Amino acid sequence: MKIQTKDAGIFLVLLFFGIFFVLSFTTREDTYAFLNSAPSFECMDCHIGAEDYVIDIMLEGMPERYEPSKTYELKLIIRSDLESISDIKGGFAAQATAGELLEKDELNTQISGDYLTHTMEGNKYREWTIGWKAPQVADERVDIEVMVVAANGDYSPSMDAVGFETFRTDPE
Repeated sequence: MKIQTKDAGIFLVLLFFGIFFVLSFTTREDTYAFLNSAPSFECMDCHIGAEDYVIDIMLEGMPERYEPSKTYELKLIIRSDLESISDIKGGFAAQATAGELLEKDELNTQISGDYLTHTMEGNKYREWTIGWKAPQVADERVDIEVMVVAANGDYSPSMDAVGFETFRTDPE
Protein backbone atom coordinates (compact mmCIF):
# COMPACT_ATOMS: atom_id res chain seq x y z
CA MET A 1 0.00 0.00 0.00
CA LYS A 2 2.79 2.43 0.80
CA ILE A 3 4.27 1.86 -2.65
CA GLN A 4 0.96 2.69 -4.32
CA THR A 5 0.53 5.87 -2.27
CA LYS A 6 4.11 6.90 -3.07
CA ASP A 7 3.56 6.14 -6.77
CA ALA A 8 0.34 8.17 -6.78
CA GLY A 9 2.13 11.12 -5.13
CA ILE A 10 4.95 10.99 -7.67
CA PHE A 11 2.41 10.75 -10.49
CA LEU A 12 0.52 13.82 -9.24
CA VAL A 13 3.73 15.85 -8.86
CA LEU A 14 4.86 14.88 -12.38
CA LEU A 15 1.40 15.65 -13.75
CA PHE A 16 1.40 19.08 -12.11
CA PHE A 17 4.84 19.97 -13.48
CA GLY A 18 3.93 18.58 -16.89
CA ILE A 19 0.82 20.74 -17.11
CA PHE A 20 2.74 23.76 -15.84
CA PHE A 21 5.51 23.17 -18.43
CA VAL A 22 3.05 22.89 -21.32
CA LEU A 23 1.06 25.96 -20.28
CA SER A 24 4.17 28.08 -19.77
CA PHE A 25 5.20 27.60 -23.41
CA THR A 26 1.75 27.81 -24.94
CA THR A 27 0.40 31.12 -26.20
CA ARG A 28 -2.71 32.01 -28.11
CA GLU A 29 -2.78 34.65 -30.81
CA ASP A 30 -5.66 36.45 -29.17
CA THR A 31 -4.06 36.74 -25.72
CA TYR A 32 -1.25 39.17 -26.48
CA ALA A 33 -1.46 42.47 -24.68
CA PHE A 34 0.45 45.36 -23.22
CA LEU A 35 3.96 45.83 -24.63
CA ASN A 36 3.70 42.96 -27.08
CA SER A 37 0.78 44.10 -29.20
CA ALA A 38 -2.74 45.40 -29.35
CA PRO A 39 -5.05 42.70 -30.72
CA SER A 40 -8.17 44.86 -30.53
CA PHE A 41 -9.47 48.41 -30.59
CA GLU A 42 -9.88 48.53 -26.81
CA CYS A 43 -6.75 50.59 -26.08
CA MET A 44 -8.82 53.23 -24.29
CA ASP A 45 -9.94 50.67 -21.72
CA CYS A 46 -6.49 50.92 -20.11
CA HIS A 47 -4.54 53.80 -21.68
CA ILE A 48 -6.14 56.87 -20.15
CA GLY A 49 -5.37 60.25 -18.68
CA ALA A 50 -3.68 62.09 -21.56
CA GLU A 51 -6.74 63.31 -23.43
CA ASP A 52 -5.37 66.87 -23.57
CA TYR A 53 -2.40 65.85 -25.72
CA VAL A 54 -2.50 66.20 -29.49
CA ILE A 55 -2.25 62.96 -31.44
CA ASP A 56 -2.15 62.83 -35.24
CA ILE A 57 -2.27 59.60 -37.22
CA MET A 58 -1.01 59.43 -40.79
CA LEU A 59 -0.97 56.56 -43.26
CA GLU A 60 1.43 57.48 -46.04
CA GLY A 61 1.08 55.62 -49.32
CA MET A 62 -2.65 54.95 -49.00
CA PRO A 63 -4.06 55.36 -52.52
CA GLU A 64 -7.17 57.43 -53.20
CA ARG A 65 -8.14 54.70 -55.67
CA TYR A 66 -6.80 51.15 -55.50
CA GLU A 67 -5.98 48.61 -58.18
CA PRO A 68 -7.34 45.07 -57.63
CA SER A 69 -4.82 42.64 -56.08
CA LYS A 70 -2.08 45.26 -55.90
CA THR A 71 0.09 45.28 -52.77
CA TYR A 72 0.77 48.72 -51.30
CA GLU A 73 3.56 49.59 -48.90
CA LEU A 74 2.24 52.00 -46.29
CA LYS A 75 3.86 53.94 -43.48
CA LEU A 76 1.85 54.39 -40.29
CA ILE A 77 3.00 57.45 -38.36
CA ILE A 78 1.96 58.79 -34.94
CA ARG A 79 2.72 62.41 -34.11
CA SER A 80 2.01 63.65 -30.60
CA ASP A 81 3.14 66.38 -28.26
CA LEU A 82 3.27 63.70 -25.54
CA GLU A 83 6.93 62.80 -25.11
CA SER A 84 8.15 59.43 -23.92
CA ILE A 85 10.58 59.25 -21.00
CA SER A 86 11.93 55.81 -22.04
CA ASP A 87 12.40 53.59 -25.07
CA ILE A 88 8.68 52.67 -25.00
CA LYS A 89 7.10 55.06 -27.51
CA GLY A 90 3.76 53.62 -28.66
CA GLY A 91 1.75 50.98 -30.42
CA PHE A 92 -1.07 50.36 -32.83
CA ALA A 93 -3.77 47.99 -34.00
CA ALA A 94 -5.08 48.08 -37.57
CA GLN A 95 -7.85 46.27 -39.42
CA ALA A 96 -9.02 46.44 -43.04
CA THR A 97 -12.63 45.98 -44.17
CA ALA A 98 -11.41 44.27 -47.37
CA GLY A 99 -8.14 43.07 -48.78
CA GLU A 100 -5.41 41.94 -46.44
CA LEU A 101 -3.06 43.78 -44.08
CA LEU A 102 0.48 42.39 -44.25
CA GLU A 103 3.60 42.35 -42.11
CA LYS A 104 6.34 44.20 -43.96
CA ASP A 105 8.66 44.32 -40.96
CA GLU A 106 8.42 41.11 -38.90
CA LEU A 107 10.66 42.50 -36.15
CA ASN A 108 8.28 45.39 -35.42
CA THR A 109 4.85 44.25 -36.69
CA GLN A 110 2.80 41.07 -36.49
CA ILE A 111 -0.60 39.61 -37.25
CA SER A 112 -2.51 38.88 -34.04
CA GLY A 113 -5.97 37.46 -34.58
CA ASP A 114 -7.79 39.77 -37.00
CA TYR A 115 -5.42 42.68 -36.46
CA LEU A 116 -2.05 43.90 -37.67
CA THR A 117 -0.23 45.27 -34.65
CA HIS A 118 3.19 46.07 -33.18
CA THR A 119 5.55 43.59 -31.57
CA MET A 120 7.39 44.05 -28.29
CA GLU A 121 10.34 45.45 -30.26
CA GLY A 122 7.93 47.58 -32.30
CA ASN A 123 6.64 49.51 -29.28
CA LYS A 124 9.91 51.45 -29.32
CA TYR A 125 8.66 53.48 -32.27
CA ARG A 126 5.86 55.72 -33.47
CA GLU A 127 6.36 54.76 -37.13
CA TRP A 128 5.86 51.37 -38.77
CA THR A 129 6.01 50.07 -42.34
CA ILE A 130 3.01 47.89 -43.12
CA GLY A 131 1.49 46.37 -46.23
CA TRP A 132 -2.01 46.16 -47.65
CA LYS A 133 -3.04 43.89 -50.48
CA ALA A 134 -6.12 45.24 -52.25
CA PRO A 135 -9.11 42.94 -52.83
CA GLN A 136 -9.08 40.85 -56.01
CA VAL A 137 -12.27 42.49 -57.23
CA ALA A 138 -12.43 46.29 -57.12
CA ASP A 139 -16.09 46.73 -56.31
CA GLU A 140 -16.13 48.26 -52.84
CA ARG A 141 -14.81 51.10 -50.72
CA VAL A 142 -12.18 49.89 -48.27
CA ASP A 143 -11.55 51.29 -44.81
CA ILE A 144 -8.35 50.73 -42.88
CA GLU A 145 -9.13 51.48 -39.26
CA VAL A 146 -6.23 52.28 -36.97
CA MET A 147 -6.08 52.81 -33.21
CA VAL A 148 -2.79 54.08 -31.81
CA VAL A 149 -1.18 54.78 -28.47
CA ALA A 150 1.45 57.46 -27.95
CA ALA A 151 3.00 56.16 -24.74
CA ASN A 152 4.61 58.39 -22.13
CA GLY A 153 7.16 55.64 -21.45
CA ASP A 154 6.52 55.09 -17.73
CA TYR A 155 5.64 51.40 -18.29
CA SER A 156 2.08 51.92 -17.12
CA PRO A 157 -1.13 52.53 -19.10
CA SER A 158 -1.85 55.85 -17.36
CA MET A 159 -1.14 59.19 -19.03
CA ASP A 160 -0.83 57.69 -22.53
CA ALA A 161 -2.54 59.38 -25.49
CA VAL A 162 -4.88 57.28 -27.65
CA GLY A 163 -6.20 58.08 -31.10
CA PHE A 164 -8.35 56.45 -33.79
CA GLU A 165 -8.53 57.13 -37.51
CA THR A 166 -10.22 55.59 -40.53
CA PHE A 167 -8.43 55.78 -43.87
CA ARG A 168 -10.59 55.19 -46.98
CA THR A 169 -9.85 54.16 -50.52
CA ASP A 170 -12.17 53.52 -53.43
CA PRO A 171 -11.84 51.21 -56.41
CA GLU A 172 -10.52 52.62 -59.69
